[in-house]
Amino acid sequence: MSENGAVRTKKFFIGANTSRGFINYGDDIFADLKKLYVIKGGPGTGKSTFMKRFAAKAEEKGYETVYYYCSSDPDSLDGIVIPKLGIGVTDGTAPHVFEARFPGAKEEYLNLGEFWNGDFLALCRDRIETLSARKSKCFSSAYKYLSVAETVRNEREGVLSSCYENDKAQKAISRLMRSVGTGKGYSLAPRQIGAFSMNGEVAFDTYRAECDKIICVKDKRGISPFIFDEIIKNAQEQKLLTYASYDCLCRINAVMFPEKGVAVLVGDGEKVINTERFIKTEKLCEVRKKLRFLSALEAELKDCAQGELLMAKECHFALEDIYREAMDFRSLEKMEKAFISRAIK
Repeated sequence: MSENGAVRTKKFFIGANTSRGFINYGDDIFADLKKLYVIKGGPGTGKSTFMKRFAAKAEEKGYETVYYYCSSDPDSLDGIVIPKLGIGVTDGTAPHVFEARFPGAKEEYLNLGEFWNGDFLALCRDRIETLSARKSKCFSSAYKYLSVAETVRNEREGVLSSCYENDKAQKAISRLMRSVGTGKGYSLAPRQIGAFSMNGEVAFDTYRAECDKIICVKDKRGISPFIFDEIIKNAQEQKLLTYASYDCLCRINAVMFPEKGVAVLVGDGEKVINTERFIKTEKLCEVRKKLRFLSALEAELKDCAQGELLMAKECHFALEDIYREAMDFRSLEKMEKAFISRAIK
């Protein structure tokens, strides 16, 4: 609980839509739990609502809860963790499929399919198959556009590297990181606060909310990946536990050192790393036209990917409508109440 007695909550995304496809961070997030409940069921069958009720019960009893949302639909809850109890609940259906390693001993499946009308769904089979195939194709196309965008980003960063004062940046970042201090052991854990979603690019403010010191990277040219690479090298040398969040092209764009209460983000703030200091102005003038072209091309490809996700959204919501109509939510709610009461003492 926080100092004023309110239960604290943290928000992250459970995975990411990227240039390398969907990346699921569930294995890392749930690795150290004593108990994990894995929910199976179709879209619109109540998985997210189940987890919200589970979390509400935990918070009612004063337990801090960590929320993990869907990177495609940021309004949809895909997982929760109650650290003090060592308990987690997650959506175990595609794309974040979770297979039990120790079924019964650690993981337990909850099948919401027990509460749907299979005969009704069988009548809707053609529609379900058509929508599912269309949705899958949209995601596949989005990832292809992002993959090409990453190729363009690689080219742009190659051009930028010729304008980058590497030695000067290394010294500056080293000085900055010394002020963070040392830790008990380095590890790099994904804790995703941004998402390339059906609603556009969105982000949670969890790193800001969790930290007393915020360092902002002011970046007009696109060299922040170089800065974060240097930060990670220093974090490793200083044995710091490090949380990282990635953009849709698999570049780190935010880090947090939870043991130190320090976060580094792209944007504006009181404490700023102005990356213009590390740019060779005369060299930048030579490649400015090429950089503008590559930046515009990358943005266009990302817009195309976003368009595919919007079409996927329409299919997804149509599928939810079908499954929602098939569900016996009254019986499901009775099971939920009894289950949650047993799980949270």
